[in-house]
Amino acid sequence: ISDETYTRAELMKKLSRTDRANFAEHYLKQALASKTIEMTIPDKPSSRYQQYRLTAQGIEIQQQLGGGR
Repeated sequence: ISDETYTRAELMKKLSRTDRANFAEHYLKQALASKTIEMTIPDKPSSRYQQYRLTAQGIEIQQQLGGGR
């Protein structure tokens, strides 16, 4: 992930995941809860146009891990 936005399907592909329910439970919800990523449309979490992006905290973690932009 970078500072761009991604759909759930794009994130799943980047992380080589195929099970949508498992991805939502074990990856997406965890990243949202830890405020590592955020929704682009937070008022409509189930919108088909929903995308996700790194937060400032997520970018900081990414840089610490050597995965800068």
